[in-house]
Amino acid sequence: MNDFYSDLGHRQQLLQVQEGDKKIGDRLSHGLPKGTGGVVIVTSRIPEVVEAMVVPAEGSDQHYNSLIIPLERLDRQSCWDIFKDTVFGYIPDFEYQQHLEKVESEIKDLCYGLPLAATTLAEIMSQNPQNLRRTSPPYRKFENLPDSFRIKKSPVLVFIDMRNRQQGEELIGKFCDLLTTKQVFGVLLKDDSYLGEAKKYDNPETVLKDVYGTLEKLKQSNCGFASEIQKKMRIIVVGQDAVVNWILGVICDLKLPESPSIAPVPLDEYNGIGTSFGWKVISNISPLRSLLVDVARAKSLRTDSWHCLIRMKPGFSLRNQLPHCLHEVGTADNPTFSGRFWYYFVLEERT
Repeated sequence: MNDFYSDLGHRQQLLQVQEGDKKIGDRLSHGLPKGTGGVVIVTSRIPEVVEAMVVPAEGSDQHYNSLIIPLERLDRQSCWDIFKDTVFGYIPDFEYQQHLEKVESEIKDLCYGLPLAATTLAEIMSQNPQNLRRTSPPYRKFENLPDSFRIKKSPVLVFIDMRNRQQGEELIGKFCDLLTTKQVFGVLLKDDSYLGEAKKYDNPETVLKDVYGTLEKLKQSNCGFASEIQKKMRIIVVGQDAVVNWILGVICDLKLPESPSIAPVPLDEYNGIGTSFGWKVISNISPLRSLLVDVARAKSLRTDSWHCLIRMKPGFSLRNQLPHCLHEVGTADNPTFSGRFWYYFVLEERT
């Protein structure tokens, strides 16, 4: 109906007649001007109601069937998708999805063919604390997203460079307020750690193996949402180019069934990977909500990488000096190192 309103220009021009209001329809048919200029739009799911109310103008040889536009009702899956999108709105909560899967068939039966029913039922269930042992989704606890923001759900993981510890911890706190603590991780390169400080933070390889391993188990248990999450997963990497390169390499090495889209967000103007793709520099005082919206709406692009193979003289070892992007693939007699890199690769001589 909103589309009709916008086409007509003035809401007052459109009168909505509910099912069964035949008397009102009779009065309208006499009250409107005949010929061009007067229109009554009847919407009903009962064909007999439409046939009784829609009649050709006097003197017209049109058959009433030519005035009726039959529309197919939505299928069960489409109504289910509308229901889920209304419940989650932005970023899905995995635990809540599992509860919904248990009543999926019942909800499809209730909403079949009725998109408005799917929307209304979803709003009631997401607001009533007695439904599915949950209130509204967790991302709404601290800061509500605008009501006009309605997009497909976008599962997201965030990795934050902890090179600047204070800034990193503040960013972790702000992201956790908008998402959940299970979606936000602090990471630190070995080169930037002091006295084993890197052990305090998360290893991207461990995190991604755990997340995707859990999704694979859910898929084997016939949880339909797991495949959907894999396809729509997006990963935000906040930090320097070396951290972005590290996590990109981890993702390639894991050979994931569905490669996630990566948003490399720079912390300063010297981080070329993020700025090359149009991402603006952020800080601990940046409005992160708008960043999440941008990530969810961003168009995915393919990028290339370079494979680097380094062969050393026999007996020479770099084991304790290897950057994250390189792996030892040779033997002691033939020391060889292999890895991928994006944007640039630097070799430094250390004394």
